[in-house]
Amino acid sequence: NFVINGQVDVHNVRLLGWHRNNDGMTVGEGSSVTHLFAKVNDDVVKLYYSDISVDDVVIWQQPPGAAFQLSWNIPRDAIGAHVSNVDIIHTDRTAGSFDNRNIVDSVVSARNYNGGSTSNFLFEDFRVEGQAYQLFGIHLRDGLPGFDSGDGFIDGIVFRNFQVDTAPLVPSYLNGNG
Repeated sequence: NFVINGQVDVHNVRLLGWHRNNDGMTVGEGSSVTHLFAKVNDDVVKLYYSDISVDDVVIWQQPPGAAFQLSWNIPRDAIGAHVSNVDIIHTDRTAGSFDNRNIVDSVVSARNYNGGSTSNFLFEDFRVEGQAYQLFGIHLRDGLPGFDSGDGFIDGIVFRNFQVDTAPLVPSYLNGNG
């Protein structure tokens, strides 16, 4: 996992990881990611900051992670992201593999906002080959050990033009735990 807290342009990068919890990348506010190929064993792109643009991405999704992670117990507001032209060319997640409580193996996932928020995010033009574990898994608040219990919110998240070969293994969900 590489983390860049400032603005950066990531272009024409290949990320490969073999061990569990080999995350992809976290980029800072105002960053752009283009022409990315990733095969990592956890979350691929973490969208924890504002004004992030991601375009032309190819992902070989492996457990236990999401292609795009919106939050993971982070009390931060992320406003404005555009993620487009994404090809999930394969998913290694199956019903019998390590499940991380079945909450992060989605194409788009969020876990425990802890007072933070996600707003004005657009996900469009996704193609998913084969069977994804889950398309969307948004869990605003939970009581897992080590997780704070602050409320959070989402507003204006749009999913447009998702093409999938096979129905996902489990249904998508939005859990507010209000």
